[in-house]
This record gives sequence, structure tokens and C-alpha cells, in this order.
Amino acid sequence: MKEMSTSARLQWAGRVYRMMGRAGLLREGVIFIWLAGRDYKKELSELLKKYKQEDPMEHRRMGERLRWLNLALSVNQK
Repeated sequence: MKEMSTSARLQWAGRVYRMMGRAGLLREGVIFIWLAGRDYKKELSELLKKYKQEDPMEHRRMGERLRWLNLALSVNQK
């Protein structure tokens, strides 16, 4: 994503948004939880702005994100 131009990222986000629509994910009451970093989130989150979105790892660096995910996985496996 970092190497993609703004235009390419917008096209990618549009494709993902359309795929989400075809999959039936774009409906009232849905909550999107972001587990991806800022580069993946930026353009797509704008397309999803009418839906509730949460980012439990916002402002965390990669290592912190990995620790958070590993902890969440270990808690849910017990």
C-alpha cells in the first residue's frame, strides 16, 4: 500500500467496498472493526463513514499491534 499512488489506493478501496457490498456486509447496524494499519484503513474508512467503525489498535506500532493480537487470541482460546 505504501508504494501505491493515491489514485491506485482509491481504486483499491473502491473495489474492496464493492466486494463488501456484494457479500452483504454493508447493512444498517453493522460495526467494522479495523485490524489493519493506517495505510489500509485510510481510503476505505472514508467509504464506510456512514457505518460504525472501531479501531482497537489505533495509534499502536507494529510490535504493539502484534502483542495486542497475540493477547486477544490467547484470551479467546481459553
